[in-house]
Amino acid sequence: MTDFFKLKYIPPDTAEIQDQLRKMRLRMRMSLSAESIVSSLTDLDQLLRELSEKYLISQIYYSQQPDDEYWQRQYESFLLWLPLFKISLQETLSVLVDHRSGEIIAEQSGDNAFRIAEAL
Repeated sequence: MTDFFKLKYIPPDTAEIQDQLRKMRLRMRMSLSAESIVSSLTDLDQLLRELSEKYLISQIYYSQQPDDEYWQRQYESFLLWLPLFKISLQETLSVLVDHRSGEIIAEQSGDNAFRIAEAL
């Protein structure tokens, strides 16, 4: 079993995350193949998993130490930039809805990506 308190927390660099999403969006728009889109979706999935892990770590530390200013700042920073991240994520996933290889992408990555894109 993993000891939670041994996990290292590195605050997310919001500018870097926005840049990564911009690059994924560009790759997906310029892509001529479904395989390239699926590769971008894999990168996006990895980014979302890393952010989710960071959010959960900060949330747990904050819930255990609500008076600690560092954890309070970390947790609240997620809440502050989450709407901007969601907009950028919407822009990134909207490329999927219009992509001409939609059926191939859905076969390789699952329909879930399209449902998420349309729901956002």
